[in-house]
Amino acid sequence: VKQATPPWAEKWILAEAKRLARLRTKVTGTQWEVDHIVPIKSPKVCGLHAFTNIRVVPKAVNAAKRNLYWPDMS
Repeated sequence: VKQATPPWAEKWILAEAKRLARLRTKVTGTQWEVDHIVPIKSPKVCGLHAFTNIRVVPKAVNAAKRNLYWPDMS
């Protein structure tokens, strides 16, 4: 994660995404996680640990995707 974090990454946004995941978990009773849209660790690609590459999704969605899928993959 450290190597995948660019100098321009706004760390407060990443922290806010983690807080949002915790809040959604508490409110809905369903586990939510911060997902890297393009995986950080994958045999085919290396995404960034930055606000441009994260979203908050249900844990089941993140687990199903694993590190094998990302948008526009070929």
